Order: sequence, then C-alpha cells, then structure tokens
Amino acid sequence: MKARGVFFLIVFVVYLIHHSLLAETSGDWTYSVTDNQATITGYSGDGGAVEIPASVNGMAVVKVGDEAFKDNTSVTSITIPNSVTSIGDYAFRFCSNLTSVTIGNNVTSIGQEAFAYCYDLTSINIPNSVTSIGDEAFVLCSSLTKYHHP
Repeated sequence: MKARGVFFLIVFVVYLIHHSLLAETSGDWTYSVTDNQATITGYSGDGGAVEIPASVNGMAVVKVGDEAFKDNTSVTSITIPNSVTSIGDYAFRFCSNLTSVTIGNNVTSIGQEAFAYCYDLTSINIPNSVTSIGDEAFVLCSSLTKYHHP
C-alpha cells in the first residue's frame, strides 16, 4: 500500500513539473507556446484597463486560453488584439469588475461561459468575424446593455 502512495506522489510531481515547464512568462503575462504561436494562460498585472499584447517574446498571441482571467477582480476593461483568433472556455468567467470588452477583428470563436458571471459588463463589441459563440458565453451578465455583433 505504501508503494502505491509513493507511485501516485511521483506521478503528481512529474505532472506539476511538466505543466510548470510549459508555462512561460513575459511581464504580467503567462503563456504557452504551440507551433511558435502564443496562448495567454494568465495575467498577474495591476488590472484596470488591460490590453492583451499582440505578441510575446516575438511570437504572435493567437488565443486567450481557457480560464486565463477567471476570477480576476482587478480588470475593468479588456482589449483583445487582431492577432487573436479565439477566446477559450471560461476565459473571463467571474471577472466581477469587468465593464467593457473590445474584441479584435480576427476572432472567430468565443468559448463556453467565456464571459459568464461578469455582472458589471455593460458593453461588448463582437466583430463579424465571430462565427461561433459557446453555450452560456454571457450568462448572468446582468448589466450588459450594449451588445454589438453585425
């Protein structure tokens, strides 16, 4: 029985090391790289009006990853650059002080519950490039009064 516990501990440690090695940082941004393109996986800045960078360390940012900003209470507005093509599941879920979002012209998909429970979100501009919006992407965005999608 003891050997089994040690085995699971080793597997868990290898898992943590593997995932920490995949994450890279640049300033306030945590990201992962696939095919020389970056996915934003986290943000550690002061908040306020946040502009996601079009590139990090010379690589184009093409995705806002799953849960990248989840539970962030310091961000009040987000600007997503034209380099981004997708917004992941739960990317901004429970960003309770988020009031406005501007999405770049090359985003084609918005994930499931991407902006769910953003109670203070009042406006979002969705470009006509968006062809897929996940289930409950804006559930309980009770302050959303300006929603533009051509």
